[in-house]
Amino acid sequence: MGIILLLMALKEKNIGEDGVIEYRLLIVDDDSTVLDLISTKLSAEGYSCAEAGTAEIALSMVQEENFDLVVTDLMLPGIDGFTLTEVLKTKHPTVGVIVITGMADVDGAVRAMKSGADDYISKPFNLDHMAISVERTLEKQKLKKENRDYQEFLQVRIREATREQQEALNELRKTKEYLENLIESSVDAIISLDTEGKIQLCNPGGETLFGRPVEEIKGHQLYEFCAGGKEDADKLIATILLQGKVRNHEIEIATGDGDPPMASISGSVLQDTDGKRIGIIAIFKDITEQKQLEIELQELSIKDNLTSLYNQRHFYSVLQKEMARAHRQGHPLCLLLLDLDNFKILNDTRGHLAGDRILERLGQIMRECTREHVDHTFRYGGDEFTIILTETTPKQAVEVAERIRQLMPESLEDASLTLSIGLAEFTDSETLEEFIHNADQAMYAAKKAGGNQISFAKSTAAPSGS
Repeated sequence: MGIILLLMALKEKNIGEDGVIEYRLLIVDDDSTVLDLISTKLSAEGYSCAEAGTAEIALSMVQEENFDLVVTDLMLPGIDGFTLTEVLKTKHPTVGVIVITGMADVDGAVRAMKSGADDYISKPFNLDHMAISVERTLEKQKLKKENRDYQEFLQVRIREATREQQEALNELRKTKEYLENLIESSVDAIISLDTEGKIQLCNPGGETLFGRPVEEIKGHQLYEFCAGGKEDADKLIATILLQGKVRNHEIEIATGDGDPPMASISGSVLQDTDGKRIGIIAIFKDITEQKQLEIELQELSIKDNLTSLYNQRHFYSVLQKEMARAHRQGHPLCLLLLDLDNFKILNDTRGHLAGDRILERLGQIMRECTREHVDHTFRYGGDEFTIILTETTPKQAVEVAERIRQLMPESLEDASLTLSIGLAEFTDSETLEEFIHNADQAMYAAKKAGGNQISFAKSTAAPSGS
């Protein structure tokens, strides 16, 4: 049976007696055990959970009620996860979607993301990871909604003012004063351009975004303030003139001071009473902090909090890509699987804080002994770690593994803390699961042999002299 997980948070939030926002989640699966498992976990996270038996019932519930979030398995009976995602994004565009996919089904995850999914969770899934993904996606949807509502508010006000100007000449002065007050008080940059891109008007918000006084902005070409220069500015202007308007067009602003801020632009064509195009009005909203938050949230989703290495979820994605690249380019690819010897004993006797410090140190050693932006280091889980060594032969991989093995007890001044390391070389005939399994079996062979050594997978010939 396919697992179906639909987690939906109400768009109109319920405020509890303690003043805390409560989200109502819908979990859908044809397996009552899964329903109980997920419902128990998410209830413990503070969500109010409802349950349904099929995707069809879930869609009916979405039609009748307001929800914020859907998390669905891609392999569903009847309506599958891809169709469910497309229907939700078409009929309920404000609803966030998270999909659950097999750990090796990268194509499925990519297809789902193209269909509109906001995130994905790999099976076998971790309930804590699921809770983090739900929280992150809800926050992302909240930011999108706030930005969309604010932009729509400004657009509505500007359209209303324009209609008033066209409807009655005797209201022109009042409308003009209203627009001036609105533009002057806006924290966003509001500018007007002629059809050639020359800035005619700029409010005080433009000074903050562009980093120059209004007097040094008016009369200049828009491309002077675009990090991408004339190409970026011409593309924006052409799009607005062709479509009549544009919403949430993102562009980097050139300030000449540090990293360029990112702005989201919503603009529309200005017309005179005869319908002739006379220019463009555009609102530039600074979304630099929002973009940075998205990057940080993305980092959190693929990083291990303790060691700052990449986590198991990211490991599968990177390994799949590197295997495909090695196959395509004919480069060697090696995988190391490392496990601390006697770690449980130390953890039990000295405590978890001491154990955490050891895991952090091992993560540092792994980074020191590998190539930055070339090799990839991960915390696989517990006291197991992995390293993907790209364009690396088994002989070179042994050298890396040996450096790490020797540095571990030396850096901690504890001879009991050693490493058992399994080494596997990728062959074109192997699947991702087989490649990982070979390294895993090699690591266990090293442990059975007494630990503190490097063992080679059966499919990997040990380099001479090792």
